[in-house]
Amino acid sequence: MAVAPNSSTSVIAGSTASIDPIFKPFYHEEKKDYKLPVIAPDLDHNTYDVYRRSAYIVDQRWSIKQNAARQRHIDQAISFNIYVPNNIRASVLLELHIQAWKSGMKSTYYMRSTASDIEECEWCHS
Repeated sequence: MAVAPNSSTSVIAGSTASIDPIFKPFYHEEKKDYKLPVIAPDLDHNTYDVYRRSAYIVDQRWSIKQNAARQRHIDQAISFNIYVPNNIRASVLLELHIQAWKSGMKSTYYMRSTASDIEECEWCHS
């Protein structure tokens, strides 16, 4: 059993990218030949508060804990993405990887960082 995190497939299916947090309530998926608008599923004035906490705002230490709990029940490694600001300190990045390893995760997938503009990140300040 494996978990598919594929964001491109989720855009086609009109769903979220598996266990990853929502990237943003609205953004453009850009590929070589096209630019496709993507809206979080069932986004409206009632659900916006749930979706407004984008992947880069979510405390990645909690994401690692959640994925480690899932990993025990998954045969293959979870393709888990870590979302960090582009100005993250190397020591914090190392701490995230060590936490993932010690918690029993078999692997991580992408380390995704932000562009230079980002909302205030609460987990970076702790």
